[in-house]
Amino acid sequence: MDDARQNHPHRAIVSQGITVFWNAGTQDPVAIIVAAYAALPTEADLGTLSEDANAAEARGYYTPTEDERLRETYARYLAIRISLWEVIQSLRSPAANVRRSPNTATQNDWRGFATAFCAAEIIVRTGEYLIDLARDRDIIWQKLDEGDQRYGIARKSFTRLYRQLTSAFRMHGFYEACARYDTHREHINVVLCLDALQP
Repeated sequence: MDDARQNHPHRAIVSQGITVFWNAGTQDPVAIIVAAYAALPTEADLGTLSEDANAAEARGYYTPTEDERLRETYARYLAIRISLWEVIQSLRSPAANVRRSPNTATQNDWRGFATAFCAAEIIVRTGEYLIDLARDRDIIWQKLDEGDQRYGIARKSFTRLYRQLTSAFRMHGFYEACARYDTHREHINVVLCLDALQP
């Protein structure tokens, strides 16, 4: 991941489990996605989490510092997930047009589909990293499943996240979108390049 994101103007503001990813007054989907990406943990952050996990597993418990680091990262992901899901929901209409009739879909439809797909990719890939971190470590799974009112984390939220991201039924729409993107990648890139050329 690009460490330059740490200096991005849309820095995440985390306060009592509520994260704001857009400047006041704007809800532009692309701006929200860029801000969400900027708020994701860096490679260094993820490396530290992995080291913490190994140490906690060896000793049988998390230290207060390690515990706080894990909870903050998990809460940040959940807040990013909520913001990006709202982006996806706001673009359901153009994405549906692409799904139903790609040959007659407009540039706006393809733009909406590509934006929604990007948001979904961030949700899924980041969630998969957390699942991989906890999959074979009961101590981490149990820690992530603990509720924490300070961060707005509900009890058993990690188990629900795991079920959502590993269910073939629930992930069917995402897998279809992946295939659709691969099939129409060249056209999508043309549309996005045209956007970039606009004054």
